Amino acid sequence: MAAKKFHVFIVDDDPSFRFITKKLCEKEPSIGRIEDFEDIYDALRQIMLHKKSAENLPDVILLDLNFPTLNGWEFLEGFVDLQVSLAKKIPVFVISSSLLNSDRARAKEIDIVKGFFSKPITLEQVTSIMQSLDHV
Repeated sequence: MAAKKFHVFIVDDDPSFRFITKKLCEKEPSIGRIEDFEDIYDALRQIMLHKKSAENLPDVILLDLNFPTLNGWEFLEGFVDLQVSLAKKIPVFVISSSLLNSDRARAKEIDIVKGFFSKPITLEQVTSIMQSLDHV
């Protein structure tokens, strides 16, 4: 039986970052499906559309914190409550340009956040994230 391929959501308003991260994810053999979203609301709509369908929900979300509208922190606050209605738990990894220790500390306090990486992310970090999903 073939190994499970992970479904990844990339949520970031920076088109360059989404492009680079998508290319890195395409190089990671454990990733099968990649969806990228410029807007947090679009990602949330997609999750709500498939909330009872585990196979259509992502296995992981790579989330930026800075957006012109709803920011990553606001997304995380709402997503913690939303998790209970989903067909599966979805871990979140923050990928941010923030260098603030307070942001890292705040992310650690949120159960669904499983890691915090500084931009730009590397292929090794993508691989590490995917390997950690077996233990989430």
